[in-house]
Amino acid sequence: MAVPARSPLIQEFLNGLDDPFVLARLFEDLPDIECFVKDTHGRRLYVSSGIWRRLGFSSGTEMVGKSDNDLFPPHIADQYRRSDEQVLESGQPSVGLLEVWITEQGVFDWFVVNKYPVQGKGGRVIGIMGVLRAAEKTRRGLLQDTPIGRVSGYLRAHFSEATPMADLARVAGLSERQLRRRFLEEFGMGMAEFVIKLRTHAAADALLKSDKALADIAQETGFCDQSAFTRAFRAQMGMTPRAYRFQYGNGGQGPV
Repeated sequence: MAVPARSPLIQEFLNGLDDPFVLARLFEDLPDIECFVKDTHGRRLYVSSGIWRRLGFSSGTEMVGKSDNDLFPPHIADQYRRSDEQVLESGQPSVGLLEVWITEQGVFDWFVVNKYPVQGKGGRVIGIMGVLRAAEKTRRGLLQDTPIGRVSGYLRAHFSEATPMADLARVAGLSERQLRRRFLEEFGMGMAEFVIKLRTHAAADALLKSDKALADIAQETGFCDQSAFTRAFRAQMGMTPRAYRFQYGNGGQGPV
């Protein structure tokens, strides 16, 4: 990919910067938005203040060099790595990703993330920069007490249940057709995919924190059987539940 010629005026300005990430400070005053920069190995070079505070650091400097595996459970870190690699390999942005991240209250929730390649000399991709925002605050500043906010909250609380669309439409106060359309607009995916993501992450957590059999975890997280659980888990996490537990959990010593 060709890099456009840089005017002497712009080059002079950039040469005069004392801090190469000074422009990222623009995000500090934008409500509910955080930003980050990583190198090609996933190591952080810059994070906005909301990120380092949420992760328990006293400054952004302390996070320099930290990878996702240093900061998050394996199933979360793997999710970030896969989407990062897509941007690095393609050299194209990934916009509107729905990823699990940490809220100001220190719990995991869904965030919309935009990732962009950082190009160096000759157009070579040398890293990733991105912005993230809580999913329920994207687009129109969605709050919990809105139709789609109520539905997404209900789905998070009842992800292991098979909830009829008619019931979700009543929660939203919309027709089923309106609900499908508006949910897709807000989250970039349908409700079925949203629920699968919720179930998969809950199952991944259970695989690491318990020795329960896969069939039991499948049932508790809402999958119809172990086979459906395995297919969905592989699609979301890139490996089977058994392999995931062996690699990140108890070494496969528990019942499977």
